[in-house]
Amino acid sequence: EIVLGQPNFTTGTGTVPPTSSSLGLPESIFVDSGGRLWVSDTGNNRVLRFDNAASLLTNAAANGVLGQTGFTSGSNLPVSASTLSTPRGLFVDGTGTLWVADYLHHRVVRFDNAALKANGAAADGEQGQANMFSAVGGVTAQSSLWLPKGVFVDPTGRLWVTDSGNNRVLRFDNAALKADGSNADGELGQPDFVNNFLPNPPFDASLSSP
Repeated sequence: EIVLGQPNFTTGTGTVPPTSSSLGLPESIFVDSGGRLWVSDTGNNRVLRFDNAASLLTNAAANGVLGQTGFTSGSNLPVSASTLSTPRGLFVDGTGTLWVADYLHHRVVRFDNAALKANGAAADGEQGQANMFSAVGGVTAQSSLWLPKGVFVDPTGRLWVTDSGNNRVLRFDNAALKADGSNADGELGQPDFVNNFLPNPPFDASLSSP
């Protein structure tokens, strides 16, 4: 047994500034087909990559970082293709593309061939905002996201996003080929793309902050 993010099993302190072996409020993990462990280090506004996860030792250093220029920074500004703000759910699909729910930037970002990216590399695409430099929340539309929490890409290349602020799940077909800020192709939890009802009592087609 090992622990990552802390020097031992009895320590739970955060590290300021962060380091290559520290974690701050980690939210999600994913082990890809190459045995790499990906961690959404929410409190430090970054995603860490640990290679050869099964052979890691306690307090091992990460091999890569996305969302920050290096291992010792944790800012969520400015909004750009290379920054993250409170990343939550993440998923690596069969092509090696990393998808991240960039929670407070109200978007999902895509890193193609993520394991080969240099530290601090720019994302290759995004959905939920008009462009890489926008982070507008509180909008309910076919192309918008508001506080996305979870992401999943199915074997046919469809991206599914829990759009928690809009009380719905969105579906983007052939997501890796879509331009930035494209319209979703489907939704669940709402009657259409422009409403975000939170009904009380709930019914069989409604969602609440998924």
